[in-house]
Amino acid sequence: MVTWLAMLGACGSSGDPTSTPVGGSAAGSDAITASEQCPPGTPDFTIGSAGLTSRDDATGVAVRIDNAPKPPERSFNDWKIVITDASGAAMPNATLSWACAWMAVHGHGTNPKKVESLGSGVFNLKQQNFSMYGPWQVQLWVDPTGKAAPYAPQTVSGVENGDACRPSDNPNAKPNIRFDFCVPRTNDG
Repeated sequence: MVTWLAMLGACGSSGDPTSTPVGGSAAGSDAITASEQCPPGTPDFTIGSAGLTSRDDATGVAVRIDNAPKPPERSFNDWKIVITDASGAAMPNATLSWACAWMAVHGHGTNPKKVESLGSGVFNLKQQNFSMYGPWQVQLWVDPTGKAAPYAPQTVSGVENGDACRPSDNPNAKPNIRFDFCVPRTNDG
């Protein structure tokens, strides 16, 4: 069971991709679709020592976003994450076996081009593609024992598809860490 220490709210919509004008007409270039919107009051995307954290009570793993574009950008993003135990101690043997970003309102996801271990339970998710504005989930498969094979990207990394969140070595495996957030869009962007 995933427990949220900090959550950025349910940035989703009903899943209806129809246009909802914000500050303009539906036909205008500044219309923002319902699936691109982040709800009012969405908490700030935090990074660093007090960064957004997700925890898996079953394994005692906690993952914190240590460094990332703030707010997340539409396009390729690099995230530095830190894996610790429940007390905050580093988990140097932990393995990140799969990673994906999922956009539920559209039913597609992307994988980072590369995941690199920096040692002591610190990883870089390189070139994670948030290809659209709106609500996203970053899902992680973390093995605290270090016995799982490390992440190996799909043949075509960063491409949107429905299988991005199905690990190639175990398609039925479920993520044990999840971050919900929004890639914001304003009428200026």
